[in-house]
Amino acid sequence: MESIASKNPKELTALVEQISGSDECKRDYEQFEEEKGTAEEKSALVYQKKKNVVMERKQKKEQKEEAERHLRLQQELVMDLSQCMCVGCLQLQYACFSLM
Repeated sequence: MESIASKNPKELTALVEQISGSDECKRDYEQFEEEKGTAEEKSALVYQKKKNVVMERKQKKEQKEEAERHLRLQQELVMDLSQCMCVGCLQLQYACFSLM
């Protein structure tokens, strides 16, 4: 009994674990803790990759919308210029016919 009473808390814990048989599970527990840590790291990396993909997708969508807007404005400009040219041609034709 004296040998038990003279043990420090860490030694007492080791003795209780030995008696209860939980010391046999210690290796498994430590292995599972390590696996858990590895899985958490992988999960964090996957989440970061997903976040980057979502951000890139948003940027690409914005770039696509900007390019489409630019093309639409170019087409509108061409149409406006062609209408101005037609109006100018009509005015020129009218001026020519009125001179005759």
